[in-house]
Amino acid sequence: MSPQENRAAAEIALWGALLLFIWMRLTDGTVILGQSLGTFIVEQPPGRLLWTYVAAGVIAAIGQLIIRAVVFRKEKDAPADERERFIERKADQVAYWAGLVAIHLVIGHVLLTELFNRSAVVALDFTSPAGILLALLTVLLVQEIVRGAATFVLHRRT
Repeated sequence: MSPQENRAAAEIALWGALLLFIWMRLTDGTVILGQSLGTFIVEQPPGRLLWTYVAAGVIAAIGQLIIRAVVFRKEKDAPADERERFIERKADQVAYWAGLVAIHLVIGHVLLTELFNRSAVVALDFTSPAGILLALLTVLLVQEIVRGAATFVLHRRT
């Protein structure tokens, strides 16, 4: 595999692990390795939500630094050729549209839940601070996963 494919695969793993971390911190349901993962959002104090948000950012930054250091440790800074720029542009477009669709799904979920007189217990209630944080971070991380997958696939196909 080329260094770009290795980087894309490593970034997909990083963003996937970060998505799992966010969902385990903010939802309740099935217990996996002592952490809960499910579809019911757990209300938490703002300090804990801020800690989760900052921890996710730190994990992402450190993960990206490690990926860049490991994948490109033997390569020199070569200018991107036409093919690389094309793949990057296409992957960005695919990620943009995936993010757009995801945002509209969240908006539709919130509005339809309110429209149809929701019960007291709602799965994925995105109207609370924890729900908003979960929805926005999920959309951002899914967008990065899609970008990495598109990069990986485009490198394989072109």
